[in-house]
Amino acid sequence: MTSRVDAVIRHVEQLEAGHAGPKGIVVAPQPLAVEVGAHILREGGNAIDAALATAFAQGIVDPFMGGIGGFGCLCLHAAQAGKSVAIGFHGKAGSKARPDIFQADVVGQIHGHGERYEVKGAVNQVGHRSVVVPGTLAGFAAAHQAHGRLPWHVLFEPAIALARAGIALPGEVYDRWVAVPEPGHRSCWERVNATQACRDIFTRDGAFLPPGALLRQPDYAAVLERIAKVGAQDFYTGEIAAAIVEEFRRNNGLFDAEDMAAYRPTVGEPVTAEYRGYEVRTMPLPASGPQLAQMLDVLKHLPLGRIFARDPKLYVHLVARVILAGFADRARHYGDPQFTDPPLALLRSPDYVAQLLERVCGDDRIEVPGMTYREAPTTTNVCVLDSEGNALAMTHTLGSASGVVVPGLGFVFNNCMYQYNPMPGMPNSIAPGKSRMTGITPTLLLRDGQPRAAIGGLGGTRILTAVMHTLLNVVDLGMTPVEAVDAPRFHAEGPWLELEARLTPGMGDYLTGKGWNLRPSPRGYDRAFAIAHIALRHPDGRFAGGSDPRGGGGLALA
Repeated sequence: MTSRVDAVIRHVEQLEAGHAGPKGIVVAPQPLAVEVGAHILREGGNAIDAALATAFAQGIVDPFMGGIGGFGCLCLHAAQAGKSVAIGFHGKAGSKARPDIFQADVVGQIHGHGERYEVKGAVNQVGHRSVVVPGTLAGFAAAHQAHGRLPWHVLFEPAIALARAGIALPGEVYDRWVAVPEPGHRSCWERVNATQACRDIFTRDGAFLPPGALLRQPDYAAVLERIAKVGAQDFYTGEIAAAIVEEFRRNNGLFDAEDMAAYRPTVGEPVTAEYRGYEVRTMPLPASGPQLAQMLDVLKHLPLGRIFARDPKLYVHLVARVILAGFADRARHYGDPQFTDPPLALLRSPDYVAQLLERVCGDDRIEVPGMTYREAPTTTNVCVLDSEGNALAMTHTLGSASGVVVPGLGFVFNNCMYQYNPMPGMPNSIAPGKSRMTGITPTLLLRDGQPRAAIGGLGGTRILTAVMHTLLNVVDLGMTPVEAVDAPRFHAEGPWLELEARLTPGMGDYLTGKGWNLRPSPRGYDRAFAIAHIALRHPDGRFAGGSDPRGGGGLALA
């Protein structure tokens, strides 16, 4: 060999000698953001630090998907404490949000969306009256204070740099901005024009910034700098809070200073389930963890791997009926547990699970009352595992974004009011201080007390089924993480079975014969079926992951 080749080999050997092994993996839709998370791991941060830094960066590189004006939840496992924790930072309706506040202005139910209604002027989905008290910063601060390692301000530094210097607008972000919405839903163009401050950031010469254009957010950078320095509470009771409250007072918003100051995240134990030797840890209500756990309670009694190998059509039919049965119970019982009293123990009792299993394997019709809506995939997600045994799965969102930007603050607020039922008397109806039901389901899988996988997704109620499909694909069907998120999806939430185009050939006649009203997608990879992510750690310490090809595709090893 030449001396030049020898020099290269010696350089690699030196690097290998000083390498302590992989530190972890970060998976999320945004490639720029996952690199931030990997950097934090390399700098000595743990999975909690990396996930939070990634999330702050997601708010900059994908500003209508998430950010500090939003809400969500996370499930983490802290190795040192030896426990799993669920932190809910769901948005809360303000004190001015009466149960009937939109009732007189209801135009009609949006087709295929049982809990979503169009109201006059779309005030429940665009503008100041569509916004609830954000919970993101409170949730992030709670996670960091209890389980983070690096100083709080360090987690903000990459996002601040991206906001100040600017990024080339990703093409995937632009594509979502210009996508034609479903009937009854307002376009992103209408939402971005809800306030002048929003329009000034994201448009140029009467049009959206084009792909590759420089997107700079200096006001957002300044806000993040202040929060990094003085803490998250400034958002709720300090100078930032004062600016927010005044803006919403002037524009007939539905929350006030007392609502902001009273906000607290919920910190508690995850919903748990056992599945094929794995310990499942997922989110309590108003997230969809109880529904996921119930479905797994039923599915574990079926030999899904053998069924799939011998009769894939029967696999789709049976799993779809389990999904449908889960949504039937969801519609009847689930809501914010501070305002409802769902019979969770009964719904997962052995006798009731046995009844569901018998029903799923039969032919009787399963009816889902009301809740058959499709949420837009305008949420984002991050999954992180580290070499020390810490893990975090988190989903956070702006809903589909209100278009409200407070002058001088630079970030977009949620439009969570759109996710409540505007008709009083329902489990998901509006009430002051109430959180809406959601499909977000960040989930951890543990074995022998050690995290093996973090799974999550974005895309409304289909998050729930995307997480479940990903779990089944890995555990029952033996797929790799990439195969698990790539595999074709199906979803049953109402009087039809929805399938990606890759599933329709060869299955259509069989499923129709089984009584399904099919709604096939024209797309083989359809974002409407949610975008799933999984980070996985093998028993030998190797990391692997899958980032859904339906969107983004961010994955980074540290």
